[in-house]
Formats: sequence, structure tokens, C-alpha cells
Amino acid sequence: MFEQWGTNETLLQRVKNQYDENSCKEFNDIYRPYFYMIIKSLNIRHHDIEELIQMIMIKLWKKLPEFKYDPQRGDFRGWLRTVATNTVRSYVVTKAYKQESLEGLEEGDNSRSLLTSDSAMVEIADREW
Repeated sequence: MFEQWGTNETLLQRVKNQYDENSCKEFNDIYRPYFYMIIKSLNIRHHDIEELIQMIMIKLWKKLPEFKYDPQRGDFRGWLRTVATNTVRSYVVTKAYKQESLEGLEEGDNSRSLLTSDSAMVEIADREW
């Protein structure tokens, strides 16, 4: 059953069929803004946000056909948050490793600490939800 801020289980079943363009669009319309606001809260520049969202959506698209929604194990939003957090962390580490700075992640900015704090990411994700 779909609740205003709950998980649309019907949509989750439909997106398992990766050839269903309508479900793909609906999923994208619902979750892309959510990811945008989470990542924006980390003070990451717009260009990098768009790249990160694309990476997150591709990872989700690959995993959704095998994803089994079980509210007893955890909420779908938690899984989304985990995928987003891991993707952002990996991206930032890769950028730092390549000696490329992310504009907006300035010295003294608390964005780096947010990336390492699961509780901070949970708080941001819950607020944006």
C-alpha cells in the first residue's frame, strides 16, 4: 500500500522489469530529488551532484531486479541511503586520491566529517525524506 511518504511496493515490483520505461521514469521522478537534496546538504557542487546521482541511479537500476523488499529487515529508504552514502564516500575518496578537489568541500568545512558519520547521513536523509 502506498502511503504519502512510505514505500510504493507496487512501483518496486514494476521497476524489477528494467524494460518498463514508465516505472523507470516514475522511480526517477520520485527518488532523484531525494538524492539531490541529500548530496546538496554535503555542500558538493552541482556538477558533482549530478554525476553522483547518475552513479546512484545506475547502481540501483542494476540491483533492483534482485532486490527483495522486506520491511521486517529494514526500510527501503535505509537501503537507498546506504547505496547513496557508499557512492558519495567512494566518489570523494576517488577524487581526493586523484588530487582533484571538490569545490565546496573547503578546508574546515564539515562536509567531510558528514561523509564519515553514519548518524549524520541518517539525519540528513530522514530530513530530506
